Amino acid sequence: MRFNLNQRSTVEYSDTLLEAIKCLSVGALRAAIVFLWTGAIRTPQEEAFTNHKATLNAAIAKHDPKARPVNKLEDFAYIRDATALLAFQDLGVLDKGQKTTLGEALDLRNRCGHPTKYTPGVKKASSFIEDVLGVVFA
Repeated sequence: MRFNLNQRSTVEYSDTLLEAIKCLSVGALRAAIVFLWTGAIRTPQEEAFTNHKATLNAAIAKHDPKARPVNKLEDFAYIRDATALLAFQDLGVLDKGQKTTLGEALDLRNRCGHPTKYTPGVKKASSFIEDVLGVVFA
């Protein structure tokens, strides 16, 4: 599936993606992974919100009955990314392979975004970038 970035996405999230590139250029791989995920996840969120508004909250509630409803795009801040990925698959925004790939990427993002002793190598970061960009921006 191809996602179309609208003007709002490009403006709001290009800064996050540019920060990811800056982090890569200085070897801050954990930060690059976190920033790239933050910028990239917005694209399927927008796709789901724009094209599946009527069924979005039911798909989210199926996987997390206590989740807050998404009434505006910013409400995704209260939805766990893992829950959102499951809902996106249910809605047809992602196919099973894309959801699996992004789920694996989310696991890496979480290892990098929380205090742990984990440090990704260049090849791991490169693989993450290739996977996320391949699914979200292909």
